[in-house]
Amino acid sequence: MPQDEGKDLPQALEALLLALAERVLSAEAVGMFKLLINDFPGREQALATYAGHGVRHSASLLADWLAERQRRGLLRMDDPATCAELLLAMAIAEPLRQMALGLAAPGVDAALRARVRAAARLCYEGMRPAS
Repeated sequence: MPQDEGKDLPQALEALLLALAERVLSAEAVGMFKLLINDFPGREQALATYAGHGVRHSASLLADWLAERQRRGLLRMDDPATCAELLLAMAIAEPLRQMALGLAAPGVDAALRARVRAAARLCYEGMRPAS
């Protein structure tokens, strides 16, 4: 996980989101997602494995990161878990949908990097403590 010591929080949040996007939007992860949206024998077991390593796991990592910054007084939010889910939805859900439909290639490109940057900065503005 990227360190944020000495960096500003928007950059640290962006770096973390990019690291999560690289994992969740890899060719292998998108392929598994495409498989799991269909019904097949063994789907429930595969779904449980995917949930442990996919977007849900990423949401948990991000929520923990947000909660730690909240505890240190660097960010403010009502619920880190909800904020993490919303942030991932904003940054990653639509690209994942497009990749699953074959409208975009898996992976992180310049457009996704710009999307992640915009999401991180927008969310940071909403979570920044009052001056």
